[in-house]
This record gives sequence, structure tokens and C-alpha cells, in this order.
Amino acid sequence: MFKYDAFISYRHVHPDMEIAQDIQRLIEAFVVSKAVPAVPKRRDFLVFRDRDELASGELGEAIENALENSAFLIVVCSRRTPLSPWCRREVEYFREVRDPSNIIAVLLEGEPEESFPPELRDVRKLVRTPGGAVQERRDEFLAADVRPDRVRAEGFPGYEEVERDPRALRALRRKSAALLKRTEINRIMATILGVSYGDITQRQRERKMRRAMALVSVVALVLGVFATTVTAMWVKSMRSEEKANERNAAITMSLATKAIADGDRLLGILYSRAAMSAADRSMGSYSRLQGEYYSNLSAATLYEDYTPTLEIKTDSGVPSFGQSASGGELVTAGRDASLTVWNARNGTPVRSIRLPSKPTKVGSARDGSSFYALTENNDLHLVSSGGGRIRTVRTGVAGQVANLVVWKDHAILDVGDGASEKVVGVDLAAGRRLFAMDLNKEGVVSVDVRDDGAEFAVAYAGGGASRHDARTGALSAWIAGRPAGAPSGASGSLARSELIHYAPRGNMLVYLSGSARVYYKADTSTGSVQAAGAWPS
Repeated sequence: MFKYDAFISYRHVHPDMEIAQDIQRLIEAFVVSKAVPAVPKRRDFLVFRDRDELASGELGEAIENALENSAFLIVVCSRRTPLSPWCRREVEYFREVRDPSNIIAVLLEGEPEESFPPELRDVRKLVRTPGGAVQERRDEFLAADVRPDRVRAEGFPGYEEVERDPRALRALRRKSAALLKRTEINRIMATILGVSYGDITQRQRERKMRRAMALVSVVALVLGVFATTVTAMWVKSMRSEEKANERNAAITMSLATKAIADGDRLLGILYSRAAMSAADRSMGSYSRLQGEYYSNLSAATLYEDYTPTLEIKTDSGVPSFGQSASGGELVTAGRDASLTVWNARNGTPVRSIRLPSKPTKVGSARDGSSFYALTENNDLHLVSSGGGRIRTVRTGVAGQVANLVVWKDHAILDVGDGASEKVVGVDLAAGRRLFAMDLNKEGVVSVDVRDDGAEFAVAYAGGGASRHDARTGALSAWIAGRPAGAPSGASGSLARSELIHYAPRGNMLVYLSGSARVYYKADTSTGSVQAAGAWPS
């Protein structure tokens, strides 16, 4: 057991000091929900934060003791952090007494390569590759990102320049504090507790909802007592106002329905309960009010079957991603000429991979063994999903790549230049083109590769699908020809509904034809169509 859950290392400048104070306050006030799996409910976290700038280059016995007795080290990183000998010494000393994986970086400005101390950028560890070899791999840290949009934007001068404008500095500091409180403190606590970010956020959300519902019940009870008392007085004194009460209850229930539809569920529950408290069984519209009341309660308290527990904001503008074979890592395009590999459980970046230019497509090989990126000049960059050096294959194709499938040692590209369209095969191991099928203006909608890599299939825009040898591009067989009367190069909803797909294992190939409104199942070992029928409507 450690005396401190975390030690916060930071520069004694603005806004680093204020963010460090916010981190300490939020951690020490953090309450772990009983519903978080395998973690006891806690509210006694303790954080060490040195409030005085050290006068010499040495840490001193008190600081060293605090580092030795801290489970985690949190480093507030800005562009001025690498210039601090004390922050660097604290990181260096903590690495001597604790594993580097217990270091949590909080990015305040800049990019990791310019804001992380060298002691964080130079951490390496031994990892075992999928082939069994042991390699040294660079570790990168980023647990929390509290940079507002203005700070992330190109051309931001840095906080050292912004300090000259106290009002602008306060505004950016408030935005960073809001990001920290809204999401990033949960990311920090997930690392400290050893659980996923999704577990923390989901349980904290449920805890807040339970507290809000308890408050709603109390308020609704008070409103109910008040409304009931007022209604009783009205009934005794003025029987003629029964219609007015009924009208008021209907109006209040309408307000409840509108509030829930607008997304304010708590206000909708309050209005619904107030309306029912003012209602009376003798009213002619009581049954209708009661039905609306139960309907509002259901709409306000029931959620969708699937609730997102993880959101990764890439800011890349490239709408594609890949997943490793184990499913533990995701790859997306970075903000510039790079790839970012993410932890699929908690949404934290694992490493960044630099590219010579900005990618246009990102994904993973069919077997998940490698990640790939296609850049604007149609060069294909590959890296093992377990890490390692990046490898570049020049495809030599010109035009826009509409479809791309990568399988271990080769790739299939669907390329068009406006006048014609080609399907190109590339040997990734040898870095050479295998074949190029000129389709003129046939139009390819869907391409897929069989799991063993021996063949690929193509579905055409005007209907029809064919199988080809993956090494030569030679036609093996037609699954179905183009329907009579369907033009080649078709577009619109019919073109988009042509789909070809190999089963994950075995010899089954499925082709769905939107233009012919039929589907086919073919046995690729025999070439025979096993079943065909009308497309379900």
C-alpha cells in the first residue's frame, strides 16, 4: 500500500499550476461507485502536490520520499515542461522506483513530442511479437487531453505568449478545467483504479441519474402535496372550477410531453407528476391523463438497448479505421500526416505512427496482422499491429482508390480516373504489381478477398459478380451475369446495393444483387451456386 495515490509534477507557471490544483481536488473528491466491477467503493484518495518551486536542482528528501510512496505519477505537460529540470528529475526518479506504466500524462498544450519531457519520450520496453520474437518498443504516454479547441488549432502561440492577456488566459483555463471535469478525470481515475474508461463513465452516469431521480421524487412529492391541497380547497369552495383544474392538468401534461421530447427528462417527470397530482378520478379525461403519464415515465426512464461506453475523437476527417486481430487496439488517421493506435478498452492513445503525407484511407488487414494507410499518391504504408517499423509499398496506380482490401502479403485496389476503372493486384512482400484488370466503365461497387488469399470477388455497379485468381487476376467464374436491360456503370440506390462477401471460414461466398433483387450463395470449391432466391423486402 502507498501513502499517496498520486504525485502531481508540474511547472509553477500559469495555467499549469491551476490545472494541477484542479486535478488534486477532483481526485481527492472522487467517489467510486459500488457498481464498478472489482473495485471497492472509495472516497479517501490522497494526492501529493508540491506547492513551492524548488530552489536548487536537487529534489530533496521530502520530494523523493513522496515519490517513493506514490502509486502513480501525474505529469502536467505543456511546452514549458521539458525546460523544467525539476519536472524532469521527478519523472526520472519515479522511473527508478516504479514501473513507467504508472505514469499518467495530462496534455495541456502542444503535441506530445514537444510538451512531454525527454524522460517520457524515451521510455522503451521489451514486447513479444505475434511471431514469438522479443523486440524493444518505444512506450508513449497520454492518458488525458485537456486542450481546448483554440489550443489544439494551428497557429496557437503558446501559453507563455497568452499570459500577457489575463482575460484570454482565464478563458482558456476555464475550458481546460471543464474538459478535465467532464471526461478526462474519469480517464485518469480509470488508470489509477485499473479499470476501463467505459466502466468508470457508465457507473458514474448511473450514479448521477439515481441521485437526480431521488431529488425528483422529493420535489414531486412536495409539488404533489401542494397540488393536492390546493385542489381540495378548490373542490370544497368552488365546484365550478373542476373544468379549470382538468384543463390545467392537461396543459401541464402537454408541457411534460414536450420537455421529454426536447431531451429534458427530469423536467418532464416533474411536470408529469405535477399534472397527475392535480388530476382527480372524477375527471372525464382522467384515463387519458393517466395513459400520458405512464407513457412519459417510460420515455423518460427507458434507454436504448445499446448505450455507447467509448467515444474516440480523432479530428482526422478520414471516415475509416482498423482493428487488431485481438480486438484490443484500433487504428485511425491522425490529425496530420500520421496514424494513431488506440486502446480499444479505455480509448487512450497507445502510440503515434508518422507518415510522409496525410492518409486518405486507413484500415487493417483481413486477418488483423497489420495496419495500413493509403496516402494521396496511392502509396501503401503498412505496420505490424504489434508495433515495429513502417513499410512503404509504391502501388504505382493513378486515380482515386474506391475500394481497398489488404490480406497478409498482397492487396486488391479498385482504381478509377474518371475515364476508366481498374482492379489492381499488388504483391506487398515484393513491392510489385501482380496484375491490372481494365474494366472500362463497368463500375465496381464491392470487392472482397477469401480468407486464404487465393482468390477475390468483384460485384459490379450494373449487376453481376465474378471470381478471380488473386495472383494473376484471371477470371475463375461468373457468380451471376449482368441482368438483362441493366446498363453498365449504373449509379444510385441499385448500384449501392450490390454486395459481395466471403464467409469468415470455409468456401461460402454470398452475393446480394440489388439490381436483380436476388441473392446467391456459391461454393467456391466447386463453383456451383448452392442457393438463390428473391431478396427479402
